[in-house]
Order: sequence, then C-alpha cells, then structure tokens
Amino acid sequence: MFTSSKIYSSKEEIDTDKLRCWMEINLSNLKNNIDSIRSIISNERDIISVVKANSYGLGAVNIAKFLSSIGIKYFAVATLEEALELRKSGEVNEEILILSWTPVSAKDILIQYNLTQTLIDYEYAKKMSEQPGVLKCHIKIDTGMNRFGQSLSDIENIKKIYSFPNLEVLGIFSHLCRVREFGHEPDNYTRMQIENFNAVLDELEKEGINVGLKHMMNSFGILRFNDKRYDLVRPGLLMYGVSPDPNNEEIDKLLDENNFKPVASLKCKVMTVKTIEAGEKVGYNSKFIAEEPTKIATISIGYADGLPYASSRNEFRVIIKGHQCPIAGNICMDNTIVKVPYDSDIVPGDIATIFGFGDDEDKHLNHKEFLTKSGAPIGETFSRLGPRITRICHL
Repeated sequence: MFTSSKIYSSKEEIDTDKLRCWMEINLSNLKNNIDSIRSIISNERDIISVVKANSYGLGAVNIAKFLSSIGIKYFAVATLEEALELRKSGEVNEEILILSWTPVSAKDILIQYNLTQTLIDYEYAKKMSEQPGVLKCHIKIDTGMNRFGQSLSDIENIKKIYSFPNLEVLGIFSHLCRVREFGHEPDNYTRMQIENFNAVLDELEKEGINVGLKHMMNSFGILRFNDKRYDLVRPGLLMYGVSPDPNNEEIDKLLDENNFKPVASLKCKVMTVKTIEAGEKVGYNSKFIAEEPTKIATISIGYADGLPYASSRNEFRVIIKGHQCPIAGNICMDNTIVKVPYDSDIVPGDIATIFGFGDDEDKHLNHKEFLTKSGAPIGETFSRLGPRITRICHL
C-alpha cells in the first residue's frame, strides 16, 4: 500500500483506513534536527548519518533517500546486508560506511557495490589487503571501549595499515562509550578517550601520513564534547530528536536548548470494544481481573510488532481519543487489550496512539512513557519495531 520509496508531501495525503499498524515519520522535523546539528558543528565539518538497524526502526531507505535530498553525503550502517539494502534500492549513491565486521570473503561484494569497510584491527586489515581488489576503508581505533578496533598502544601497526596494498584508507575514527552519562568520573573517561584518539592522530600526522577523514563524535558527543578537530560527526538517535535516557533531565535540556524535535509516531487501530463484569478475567494468564463493570478495547499491535512485553507489567498507557488507556493484562503477540473509560465513545476503527503526535502537531504524546516503561534502552526499543509496521514518510 505504501511503497518503500514513497514520500508524501503532507500528512493529509495519507489514508490509513486500510492499515492495521503504522509509523508516521515527520520529515520536516527530521530536517529541523539535521539543521540543528549543522548549527552546532562548524561549516568545515560534515555529517555521517547513522541509519543502521533500519534507521533505528524508522525505515532506512526512505530516511536515507530524504537525507540525501537535503545534502547528506555520508551514511553509516552496521552490516553488509544493511549497506546492500540501501545501495540496491537505487536511492542512495553517497558513501556508505559499514561500522562493524564484514567477512573477508565478502571483499569482492564490498568493492562491487562501492562500499566502505571499517578495518576493525591490524590482522583484519592484513587479511583484507591479501585479497585481490582495492577496498575503500576507514580504520577503527579502540580508545577505551574495548569492543573492537586497533589498540591505540600499537601505533606502528596503525602506521602499517596505511601502507597495505589493496586498501584505500579514506578515514580513521573511534567511538565514545560514556558520553550519555553526566558526572565527574564519566566525563573524565570521555576526555581520556578524546585525548587518546588525538594522540594517535598527532603521531600519524607527525610521520607525514594523510590520515583521511577523522571522526569520533556520536550523537551526544556532538552536544557535549564538540571537538572541532574532526572532519565528520556521526549522529544516530539525535537525528530523530529522542533522548537515550528519558529520565535524564540534563539530556532533555540539551535537546530542548538546541531545538531537537521527535520525528516518529506509532499508531494502530481499535479492533473491538466490550464491557465485562466485575470478577471477569482478561488475557493470557488472567493477569487482569475487573474490580467493577469495565470497558476494554483490543488494539492491533503486539509484541511481535515491537510493543515491548515488559510494558505489560509497567502500567503503560496508550492514547485513544485523548484518553489515557492502560494496558489490561499481558501484551499478546499480535494485539493488546487496554482498559478504556466506561463512559467513553471509543469504537472499533478508532486510532490508538502508542507514541506520537496528536491533533496538535507541536505536541508529541506518550513518547517518554513509552521509552521509560519499555524496560529496554531506547536504541533497542526503536530498532525492534518490526517489519509488520508500515512506515509512512511525510513532510
């Protein structure tokens, strides 16, 4: 019904009558957030838009297509499969950097589709170099996260990577792992990571090595540690105007001060409405027992769509016709039962908002509650929003 490449010129064009469950992505707000990032960084620097995990669940092809149209020249994903989805869509011709591991045996595919691969350490770079064909790549430096990346203490091997045949090294980067935390100790850890990375750059440049594009600042590195030495920044969640920690008032303040706006709404339909008597039980394991005559509605979203099962236990509420309707019992795989006001006029076919925009386009509803009560980090919560949800992009 909605093709992957379709972008609607306004919300009014969208007909959701035949949809079960859908996400609306406000591209005007996405552009606003990109503009906010550009206002923070200097004109000499550029943006790598991180669209891994299906653009954090929002739909990678449509998001990348729009970002390309507003001047984004670089994209980053986590896997070869994600990169190929973008490239094969025909919508993304810009550079695509794969941030994580790709099998060395897939080097020919990387070259065929003009993809840029992260070199995760010296041995991996050596093996890639031994395979035929010239591969575009960036070097990853481990500055303290200890996940992957070439150790910064082995500067000689980092230098050697630049001289390997069959590798065209276009850049070098690292990753901040504690920048979302506030406080003396985590801030010092972040500063240590930045100093470690800069020390590597100093040593390489002292040897006359053209290190290529330099980048380290992820979403909240951009907001909190805006080092202008680097050529690129790598926003992910920041593009979508959401906090990685909905209980962190300091992060909320940074988002507000820099005019970031949420871009996504998640909605579904009311399937049935019924009245049950006091003592009747609802749902799997009969977790909800009516204490009095109660009106309940079943809505067309479940945990297979990405509505976190943990929300069953955390009194999460959806919004129907302006009413906050708590979940009644356990979330099911394909649908969810909610308690609605006894005297409400809610009927089958009404729209239930999980999070998103109501009648007032400036007011984002339920967003913080959804994230707080999902029982998981925001990146996990968003990226688990499943393929059965129709993604609709509009300006």
